Amino acid sequence: MCAGSEGVPTKLSAHFMTQSQRQLSDCLQAISLEQGRRVVVHYMTLPAISTLTEATSAIRKIKEQGEGTAGSPYSEGSLAHYFRFGEMFHEHRYEFKDGIWDYSGDELPMPRVKDNKVFSMAPIPNGGYPGISDHFDKLYSQVLRDMEAAWSSSNDQEGQKLLDRAIRTMANELPDLAVALMQKKISRRGRNTYGPSFRYLAC
Repeated sequence: MCAGSEGVPTKLSAHFMTQSQRQLSDCLQAISLEQGRRVVVHYMTLPAISTLTEATSAIRKIKEQGEGTAGSPYSEGSLAHYFRFGEMFHEHRYEFKDGIWDYSGDELPMPRVKDNKVFSMAPIPNGGYPGISDHFDKLYSQVLRDMEAAWSSSNDQEGQKLLDRAIRTMANELPDLAVALMQKKISRRGRNTYGPSFRYLAC
């Protein structure tokens, strides 16, 4: 993909693009193009995809956001996700130096439990934490229902309202509830804390 970008799955990406293009035509023919509609997410309008060209362009955009372009680890001015995660792993910024891209930039130390910046959350047990994580799980379940209903709705305005509500819940309510759970110790003597169960609860 670009010099010094070790581990970038270029072959996998090329294979994915090729396989996707082979299947897209049949997929697009199997759906009614009249059902396509635009949705707005975080003030960005997402256009309906109804042709092979539009679908291929969308897949290429997703690929570049994840891995960068053929000549750069950047996509639309931002470092691609693959390299962002690499910075977290190597705890250094990814930069171009001496003709190569490498994790040799400024230090990027990750938060530590001892600094009280992250939480020592215990693995979520099978069945989660009934009675402890219920509030989070109920809202999480409602987000899933709202998203399913948004994509299934034949009414554009109603679908948009449901999608907006799901996004607001994810952005404004679930994070605080999750943090509150991760700050709550399971036992007084132990260090481990609870966490969100992500259980699906029916209405």
